[in-house]
Amino acid sequence: MIGTVTWGPDLIYSADEIWMQELNAHGAGNVETLPSHYDIMDTPSKVTALLEAAGFASVRAWAAPSSYRLELEHFVACRTSLGLFKRRLETLDAQARASCVGRAVARLETMSTENFRDRSDVIFAVGVT
Repeated sequence: MIGTVTWGPDLIYSADEIWMQELNAHGAGNVETLPSHYDIMDTPSKVTALLEAAGFASVRAWAAPSSYRLELEHFVACRTSLGLFKRRLETLDAQARASCVGRAVARLETMSTENFRDRSDVIFAVGVT
């Protein structure tokens, strides 16, 4: 028996758009995106096909909504320490980096907390051998 849980298709936070705008405005360099294979398992039908191809039978897969809201401080901590946003931020010199983060935070502070809500689907699947 196997059980899996994966994220559905990526959704962009409204707050991410602000972060990206400030990175662009401050001249942050483009960085190579890291390989990702989420797109091969981001729907119930894709996960079903993968599990069946791996020899599992009686596969059942479904999507369920997920909703999680980040606090501003946590959002900023994630964007300055993880992933693509962090790597782009690191292309700036210290002064531009501080300006970029400061300007982004100032804009983000004016946004509704709903702009920090992740509403991604979660894909669940089970199968037996």
